[in-house]
Amino acid sequence: MKSLKKTPSITLTVVAASSIIGSASAATVIFGSTTLEAVGADSFLSGGTAGNTVQVNNPANFWTSTDSSATDDLWRERTISAFGITVPSGLDDRLFEINGDDRANAPALRTTVDMLPSSPYEIFLVYLTRNDGIADNATLDARIGTSAAFTTYDQTNVAESIDGTSVWSLSIASLGTTAATTSFSVDVAGNPTANNNRNDYIGVAYRAVPEPSSIALLALGAVGLVSRRKR
Repeated sequence: MKSLKKTPSITLTVVAASSIIGSASAATVIFGSTTLEAVGADSFLSGGTAGNTVQVNNPANFWTSTDSSATDDLWRERTISAFGITVPSGLDDRLFEINGDDRANAPALRTTVDMLPSSPYEIFLVYLTRNDGIADNATLDARIGTSAAFTTYDQTNVAESIDGTSVWSLSIASLGTTAATTSFSVDVAGNPTANNNRNDYIGVAYRAVPEPSSIALLALGAVGLVSRRKR
């Protein structure tokens, strides 16, 4: 198991989950003290079928390639392990990358997670970052839902990271919290800035957030238990 960035004494533990979320299986991933359900983006190659991730503006069209072109307006399918990162059990060894001209021209993507118990959820982006802070700094633009403005995420937004053997890290960043819902979607897009040569997308993760009413009920139950013990 890999040590976590900035917390070398804490190790990463992953427990595979059996629940099916939309078209993908979720894996329960524990990053130090942070437990998340992770869902990798499904590939959509030419001649294939759409899974949990589609083009925002043209959902029926494929968006994945397996070549190294940076000018075909597609996301290149690669492996996480190619960056020297040990892939946690429960996650597919797969990411989607754009660089060069494709950072501006490849389609924005939408990953949908559904069939959830009704609850507010904190949503996380799962992506690749560099951990040395130099100019070739992987970023992604992302948002929850379809109407919010995109925000750029890089290594400065990272909540936890799994460092590889080189300068690359598998990272998570919080995108925010939804209202009570049984489904959500996350949009991602390339960020064609001058010093950003790679955009690498892995998928999304989430965790249920107790509603205030649930917390209040738990508190009342605890008070009642203490009162009975005093009697």
